[in-house]
Order: sequence, then structure tokens, then C-alpha cells
Amino acid sequence: MAMLAELPRRAILVLAHDGTRDRMGRYLSSGPGEIEAPQGVTVISGSPDKVSSLLRDTLAVPGASITARVRSDNGLRAYGFLPEDHSFLSFDGRAAALRRERAEAVARELRRQEELRDQQSDLRERERQAAEQLRREQGRAADERQWGTAVARNTEDSYRAYLSEYPNGLHADTARDRLADIRNDPDRIAKLAEERLELTRDQRREIQRNLSLLDYNTRGIDGIFGPGTRSAVTAWQKAQGLRANGYLDRGQIDRLDDMAARRAAELEEQAKA
Repeated sequence: MAMLAELPRRAILVLAHDGTRDRMGRYLSSGPGEIEAPQGVTVISGSPDKVSSLLRDTLAVPGASITARVRSDNGLRAYGFLPEDHSFLSFDGRAAALRRERAEAVARELRRQEELRDQQSDLRERERQAAEQLRREQGRAADERQWGTAVARNTEDSYRAYLSEYPNGLHADTARDRLADIRNDPDRIAKLAEERLELTRDQRREIQRNLSLLDYNTRGIDGIFGPGTRSAVTAWQKAQGLRANGYLDRGQIDRLDDMAARRAAELEEQAKA
């Protein structure tokens, strides 16, 4: 106790006991009893686990209040020097400041890393948007090129090719409208009807001879329906009150045969006369 008395206000005596108090004679009993503490010395007693907790959680912590700990724990008993907010290890302002600085530095670094992640995320998003914009522009350019080709050819196949490549393209509706116009065009229908007749070259020559006999110039009897023959067919159709498109169907061919036969007979009669 004399050594403790040399360190007033700083000395603390901590005693651990099991709580039993057996009588050991007329004037003795087990346990630490109450020790007269020198001026400025703090005495604390309690069970081993309570004392261990006190040493670990309070006495070893700078600035931790011994008084508050003892008051909050019925398993501890304290007497002697026991002022308010009494602590064993003083609170080191410089150490606290250093800890604060370190904590602030860590917080700044965390914020910096978070900002960096946000910047990287923004950059990736901008790159994604730029790539998407480029893909859209390239897609529109390719769409326009294909459409230009379809319009230049202006055929059923060209519009079908465009729709096959771009069913939801920039000009898909227009392509479908033009395709419908082509398919429903009377001249086209007439052309296809003539093609389905599969006229041989000899049959074509016969048609050309018939037209020539009726004074419609086909510019040759070669079995090829070129501009001259088409012009002759158109003129004959107009004269007959038919739709003048330059293409023949089976009924018109039969009519042309009949007319040519009659004209040949007339010419033959004229020759005899």
C-alpha cells in the first residue's frame, strides 16, 4: 500500500475473490475484507470474471470512466479515491487526433474510390451509349443503301429483298405498299398471264404473221416479241377496244387467228378476181 500511496490519483488496487466469507476463528474470516485505502488510491474488488472484464474493457481503455463502470455493475465494489469520470489511462489528445486523422484519411480514400468507381461506371455507360448510337447510325445507313437499291430496280424481287433484310426497316411500310402495287398492276398481271401460256417460238412467229397480215408492223417475224411486236399488239388491242398493254391472253390470240384467217381469205378472193 505504501507503494500505491506514492502515486496518488493514479494508483488503483484491484482485488479478485470468489465471494465466500468463511469464519476462521474469533477474529478472522476469509476474503479480502475492506482495506483502508491511502489518500488518492482507488480500491476495487469483485469476482474473477468481473475483475477480468473491468481490466479489459475499462482500465485498459484510455479515458474510460471507472466510476461509471462500477456504478453500472453490481458485481464490483469500489472505495477510496473515486471522483467522477475517474480513468486509469489518460485520454491522449494527440493520439485521438491522429486516430481522427487516420479515420478521415480512410474516409477520404473510400470516397475517392467510390468517386472513381462512379466515374468508371459513367465512362462505361457513355461508351455503351456511344456504341449503341454508332450501331443505330450504321443500321440506318445500311437500311438506306438497301432501300436505294430496291427503288432503283423497282421490281417485286428488289422490294422483297429489302423486306427480307429489314422487315421493320425505315421504309418497310412503303416497300409493302409498292410491292402490293406491283403485284396488283394490271399490266404485270397480263404479262404473267402471257408467260403462263409458254408460247413456243413458232407460235410467236404465227402471231407476228397474223399481225402483219392485218397491217400491224411487227418489224420482223422472228419469234421474238421485241418493242416492234409489242407496239403492234398494243395498236391491235386499241383497235379492238381491249386494254392496250401489249400482252396477249388465249382469247386474244384466238381472236387474232380468226381475224387473220378472214383477212387471208379476203386477200385470196381478191387475188382470184
